Amino acid sequence: MIAQPLVVPILAAVASFVALVAILRRKGKYYVSFPGPPRLWLLGNALNMPKTREWLTFAEWGRLYGTHLND
Repeated sequence: MIAQPLVVPILAAVASFVALVAILRRKGKYYVSFPGPPRLWLLGNALNMPKTREWLTFAEWGRLYGTHLND
């Protein structure tokens, strides 16, 4: 049998894993993403952010993906 102090952390880890898998599976079927540049799983768009002349990149993204996100 598992030592008593390890039961709760192991159950919490298993429950977290099951919840994460359920969320990711559901996300694939029903998730509606906003228009925009492709995102990375953990970093989002952090690597897509321009370092210079930001306004040019944002203007191009506006032309590509639309200017109204709240419609």
